[in-house]
Formats: sequence, structure tokens, C-alpha cells
Amino acid sequence: MTSKSSTLLPVSSLRTLFLAPWIAMQLISLLMLIGCSGDGGTGPEDDGTAPAPITDLSVIGFDTHSVTLQWTASGDDDMTGTATSYDLRYAAEFITYLNWDRAVPISGESAPRPAGSIETMQVTGLNENETYFFALSISDEESNSPGVSNCVTATCYENAEVTFLDAQLETAVRAQLTKPTGPLYRSDVRQLFDLWVESAGIADLTGLQECINLDHLALYDNAIGNLTLLANLTRLVELSLSINQIGDVTPLAGLTGLYALRLGYNQIDDISALS
Repeated sequence: MTSKSSTLLPVSSLRTLFLAPWIAMQLISLLMLIGCSGDGGTGPEDDGTAPAPITDLSVIGFDTHSVTLQWTASGDDDMTGTATSYDLRYAAEFITYLNWDRAVPISGESAPRPAGSIETMQVTGLNENETYFFALSISDEESNSPGVSNCVTATCYENAEVTFLDAQLETAVRAQLTKPTGPLYRSDVRQLFDLWVESAGIADLTGLQECINLDHLALYDNAIGNLTLLANLTRLVELSLSINQIGDVTPLAGLTGLYALRLGYNQIDDISALS
């Protein structure tokens, strides 16, 4: 008869045998937990909080080829901490989130400073006498962004001093601008949209050619004879020049936006230039 024998494992070996599957399962669970952390275990989890939106972008300076912008920095999380990057852009039209992708990115932005800091940037290489629109966005390290800031606009030109040779005309302009003293600059008179001056004896319109944003101008019952300096006011929609000394209306031929033109009681014989 053949006898069979069995080999008994030591107690320590049995303990290892039964614990091995449990250890393996714990390792698998740990690896799955790390994998669900959102960053492969290499950094903190994205908190999902974007920087606060920038709402105070403004133009604080300009010249013939540059514009200087200013705004308040927001933070990494709303208005706390420090964000990671800015994206400043310009366009020839008003910028919103709808046309943000068509706006031109501007290089050279510095990294954001801590929330609440005043930021400034000069945008150079612009064209003289062209109008630009600017907006920016801000992002944190996880590319969270609140969207597009408010949009501002600026026209590049030399901000020269404007001289009015007729004292009565200058007085009227200053009154409209509420600037009774001090030099008048292009940036001042380009804020003038309406001007009404009657029976003031105005004869010389020098200086008015710089008021290019005027849309309503009334100078009736004065002593005006030469209209040459009005040819530059192409945004005019209403012009009243009755009771003056006007003989030639040719300078008004290019004011194609006019819907109201009053020329009564002058010395005009030919209005064919306005046809």
C-alpha cells in the first residue's frame, strides 16, 4: 500500500498567503483615489473660482501712435490672491464676448499683480488719426476666466492746443465745456457735441475746425462770411447759419450727413454745390 503524505505550511506563510489579496486591493484603491484628484497627484485640485471681472478699464493717455490704459487687478480667486495672466486685445469695433476671437491680441502684457493693484500699459505702434477699441480678460493658473472686461475707445492724435481768434466764439465754447480758464486742447473741444451761439457778433471761425464731434451747430444772427473751416465738421446733422454774411456755400458740400440746413437771410446766389 502506498501511503500519501501532505505538507503543512508554517503559520507565518499562511498569514502572508491570506493577506496578499487584501494588500493588493488597498493599493488599487489608493491608486484610483490619486487618479481622481484631477491633476494626477502633482498639485492642488482646481477650486473652480475665477478671478473677479475687470470693469474699470480706462484710457489715461494717448498721442499720435500710442494709447495708455489703466485698470484694477483682480485676484486668483475673485478679489483674493494673484491671477496668472492677462489677454489684452484691440479692434476697430466695439469688443464683446461675441467678437472677442476677432480682436487682435497685444503682446507684452506683464503678469498680474496682487488683487487691488493699479495696472497700466502703453500700447504702441498705432496709426495716427485712427480709432481703436480695447478690452482684456484675466485668467488664473487653471485658465478660469470671468470673461471680457468693459470696452474703451481712443483715437490717436496729437493733443495740440486749440486757439480761437474770435473772443465771443471762445467764450461760448468755454461755457459749453465748463472750462472758463486755462488752455483748450483738442481733447477738450472734441467733447463738444452741441453749440448754439446767436447774436454775438462772431465773424472768425478759427478753432471751430477742431471741434470735429459737433453734430448740432447754430450760429445765426452773427457776422460770418467764410465757411471754409466748417468743411471739417463731417458729423454735423443740423446747421443753422441764418442772418449772417455768407455768399459761398461750397465748403458745406462735403457735409453729407446734414438733415437740417438753415441759410436764410444771407447773400447766397448759388446753392448748386449742395445738390
